[in-house]
Amino acid sequence: MLKHRFQNRSEKTPWQTLLSARWLCSTLLAVLICPVYAATLTVGPGGMFGSLQAALDSSVMMAGDDEIRVRTGTYMENILIDLGGSGDRVEISGGWNATFTVSTDGRDSILDGNATGPVMEVQLSGSDQLVMHGFVVRNGLAERRAGISLESRNSSSAELYNNTISNNRAEADRPSSAGLYSLLLDTSQITIRNNSIIDNTVIATDTVDARGGGLTAELSGNSMLGITGNIIADNQVTIGGAGSGLGAGLDITNFDPDPVILMTDNVITGNRITASSAIGTGMLLGGAGWTLRRNQFIGNIDDDVTTFGAQLSASVFQGEGVLSDTLIAMGNARGLQLNSNNGGLLQATNLTIVEHAERGILASVNGTGTLSVFNSISVNADTNAQLNAGVSSGNNLFVNDPGLFINAPMGNYELAAGSAAIDAGDNSPPGGLGSLDLNGAERVVGAAVDIGAYERGDILFEDGFES
Repeated sequence: MLKHRFQNRSEKTPWQTLLSARWLCSTLLAVLICPVYAATLTVGPGGMFGSLQAALDSSVMMAGDDEIRVRTGTYMENILIDLGGSGDRVEISGGWNATFTVSTDGRDSILDGNATGPVMEVQLSGSDQLVMHGFVVRNGLAERRAGISLESRNSSSAELYNNTISNNRAEADRPSSAGLYSLLLDTSQITIRNNSIIDNTVIATDTVDARGGGLTAELSGNSMLGITGNIIADNQVTIGGAGSGLGAGLDITNFDPDPVILMTDNVITGNRITASSAIGTGMLLGGAGWTLRRNQFIGNIDDDVTTFGAQLSASVFQGEGVLSDTLIAMGNARGLQLNSNNGGLLQATNLTIVEHAERGILASVNGTGTLSVFNSISVNADTNAQLNAGVSSGNNLFVNDPGLFINAPMGNYELAAGSAAIDAGDNSPPGGLGSLDLNGAERVVGAAVDIGAYERGDILFEDGFES
C-alpha cells in the first residue's frame, strides 16, 4: 500500500488537507479508481492535532492505514477508540521530536487520565489492527478498567509494546482491572510485550471481592493472547472486611477450551493482596489452552492473616495447561498452587520454588483431571511440597540442601557446581521439556536435563571475578 505524508498548508487546516484527498477520490470513484493513501498524523505542539483523540477521530473517518506520531510531552486525555470494523491498521507511537522526524524509542509521551475516568478505551472488530508503543499511561480512575481497556472481536488484532502503564486506580464496591484489561473474542489476537505494568491499585469499598491489579484478560472463542517480556510489579488489590483479593499482578480467565495463551519471559514481582483471603498474589490463571514458560514470580505478598495465598495459582479444566522453566521465590505465603479439574491435563516441569513461609507447592487433582510434576525443586519452605492423591511425579528434589544453588541467600538460584540437581532429571517427562531454560540457554547440557528452572552450563567465574 502506498503511503503519503500530508503537510500543513497555510490555506488549509490539517483536517481540511487530510479530507480533500479522500473527498476527491470519493467524488471521482464512478469514473476512476483512486488509490487509498496511508496518512501520517502528528500530535502535539507544531503538529496537526492538539490531542491524540482528535487525531484518532480523523483517522477513523478516513479509509486506509494511518500512523499517528505523538510528540514528547504530557497529554491530559480520556481517549475513546472504535475503529469500526473497517479493517484499517492504526499505529500510535510516542516520543517524537519537534519536527516529528526522530523518535526516542523511549516512553516519553504521557497520556494522563487526570483521575476523571479511564485513560483509554479501545474497541476493535472486523479485521481492525491497532499497534501502540512509546507511552506512559497513568492516572486513570474508574470502577473498572481504569488504565487501558482493550476489547477485540472477530479477527481483529492489537499489539502493545514498550509502554508503561502505571498509577491507575479502580475503586468501587466490587472493582477490577486497574492497569490493562483485555477482552478477546472470536479469532482475535492481542500481543502484550516489553511493557512495564506497575503501581496500579484496585480498592474495594465493600466486602465481596476485588481483582486484577496489573493485567487482566478474559478469552473465549478461538482467540490468542501473547504476554512476553513484561515487568508486572508492585500492583495492589485491597479489600477490607471478609472479602477476597484475586490476581494482584495478573488475573487471566479462559472461558472456552480453544483459546491459546502463551506467556513467556516475564517478571512478576512485588505485587500485593490485602484482604481476608488472597488467591494469586502474583497471578491467578484459570481455564485451558495456556502455556507458561521462563517466567519469574518473586516476592509477591499476601497481607491477610492466614497467608495461604500462592504467588502463582493456576488451574485447568476441559483442556491443557503447561508450566515449565519457571522460578517462584521469596514469598511470605504459598509458592505455587496447581489444580487440574474434570477433563483437564496440567503438566509442570523444571520449576524452582524456593523460600516460602507456607507450602512451596500444593498440587491437587479433582474428578477426571490429570496433573504431573517432574524435574522440579521445591525447598526452604514451611512444607516443601504437598502433592495430593492422583498427582504423578518424578525426578524432583523436595529436600533442603545448602549445596543446590550458587548463592540462595542473595537470590541466585542457579545450580552450584556439584549440585544434586545436575544431570538428574528426566529427559522425557509428561508433555516433554521446554526448549530453553530460564536464562534462555540450551535446556539439556550433559547426560540428562538438570532439575529445576536453570541448566548448569559452562560457568567460568561464579563470583563474577577471575580467580
